[in-house]
Amino acid sequence: MAQSYKRPLVWQLVHYALIGNMLLEVIYAGYMVFAVIKPEGAGSGPLWGAAKTMPFETMVTRRLYAVEFWIAFVGLAVYLALTEIKPRFYPREEA
Repeated sequence: MAQSYKRPLVWQLVHYALIGNMLLEVIYAGYMVFAVIKPEGAGSGPLWGAAKTMPFETMVTRRLYAVEFWIAFVGLAVYLALTEIKPRFYPREEA
């Protein structure tokens, strides 16, 4: 019969620290893209028509933060899939 695997306390702390770090990175990069880096006079959120008047350097900075967001988001999704979701569907077999 399959049983759930209990991690030692140190590895649980590392596990939750990794999740917290990646989650903070996703929140930070999303905040930078949608709230901080925007053209003068534009509101928060998507650029829509304001993208045409945005300076090139600001647009590149915004896109770099967007790439950072997606890398952190995919990393978090893959990490959670391997450490949390997969073990629930395929628990370890104890000998």
